[in-house]
Amino acid sequence: MSSRSGQRQIWKIPANGGDAIQVTRNGGVVPYPSADGKFLYYSERAGQGQSNGLGGLRRMRLSDGWDEQVLPSVTFLNVALARDGIYFIPRADSPRHHSVEFLNFHTNQTSPVVDLTGRVSEGLALSPDGRTLLYTQIDSKISDLMLVEDYRRINTTR
Repeated sequence: MSSRSGQRQIWKIPANGGDAIQVTRNGGVVPYPSADGKFLYYSERAGQGQSNGLGGLRRMRLSDGWDEQVLPSVTFLNVALARDGIYFIPRADSPRHHSVEFLNFHTNQTSPVVDLTGRVSEGLALSPDGRTLLYTQIDSKISDLMLVEDYRRINTTR
């Protein structure tokens, strides 16, 4: 990803070297290439004031550049392509309610897979055989603050 064109886009560089080539034109942030090599799915940048990757998910046909929105909402790094659809975590409908969902390519219908009980974190992955889905969530976020009196820094660079 680079913003050298004035907007964040996905670029590629040939493996044997050469000039960078701009791939996307609609604000590409995170790329997800399809297994068959025909499409590039990518998250698009959300509106001003929102985090990158919290927009929708787009699909670009690599043979001719044809591009369309596939999903209106995905959270950053939470997309996993399957042979027959897409697992994804959309933006929450409330600050603490997220779920993993599945878009079926054949029916174009979205269905819930699992409700997350904690806050969503970055990362969604599907095993190569498509039987295991890994997602991340924050179950607990705790920090400690300690006061250490009479602390003296020890110089270790004699």
